[in-house]
Amino acid sequence: RYAQLFDEASRYTTWSNRGTSGIDGCVSTAAGAAAIGKHPVTVITGDIGFLYDSNALWNNHLPPSLRIILINNGGGNIFRVIPGPDRYEELEPYIETSHRFNAEGIAKNFGVNYYPATDQASLLKLLPAFYGPQNNNQPALLEIFTPAVTSAETLRNYFKFIGS
Repeated sequence: RYAQLFDEASRYTTWSNRGTSGIDGCVSTAAGAAAIGKHPVTVITGDIGFLYDSNALWNNHLPPSLRIILINNGGGNIFRVIPGPDRYEELEPYIETSHRFNAEGIAKNFGVNYYPATDQASLLKLLPAFYGPQNNNQPALLEIFTPAVTSAETLRNYFKFIGS
């Protein structure tokens, strides 16, 4: 759903899937689209949505053209952006769904190549391999780790920027 925020998105076919709570079935939908499509499919998802739907990878027909970009900001970061919950002192312990998980074990379990990025330099270094042909005919997952507070602040600032 964030693709609509960028002018460059008009150059690509973009689909958005939003379930009841915003986390329902995004990875499953992407896996299905990649299985029947003729083009590579990249799904960009958050950590809670990915963890919720990770059994989508438990699939005998997972296509090698599937690419998953996982933004791991430690959980439920959208509540730091939505006006209201962002001001509650109960945000971290009760609303945000904080966690310390990563997707490496899940990727390994389901035969998905795994690429962890912790900063812009590592991200730029990993992107060619993530999208490259050297993935041994397997899907791939790029997990980008971002600090929760910085991630929310950056998104709020971007909303201000495009609104001006």
